[in-house]
Amino acid sequence: MGYRVEYGPQEKKKESKLLNPLKMQILTTVFLLFFVLGVRGAWPEGTEKLKEFLLPGELSVTETAFQNLVTELKEGESIGDAVSTFCREIVEHAQISD
Repeated sequence: MGYRVEYGPQEKKKESKLLNPLKMQILTTVFLLFFVLGVRGAWPEGTEKLKEFLLPGELSVTETAFQNLVTELKEGESIGDAVSTFCREIVEHAQISD
């Protein structure tokens, strides 16, 4: 007695429509870079608004702290130490009212 196995048509695997997290981070970074460059080139007043948004608090203190962060990274400091120093500088100059 023989038998025969018949399989139905194989379903095609649906590819995930979601991007993997790394690709999403890269695309987000590229978009933000183009956005900032576009604002800088086409809307000078918007550049000042972006500075206020991205560098909160008193601009001179924040800009100085950010420049120190970049300098420390160039000198080979670890990212964690450089960011900790940046945050400490911002908090030290914060004007907190009681």
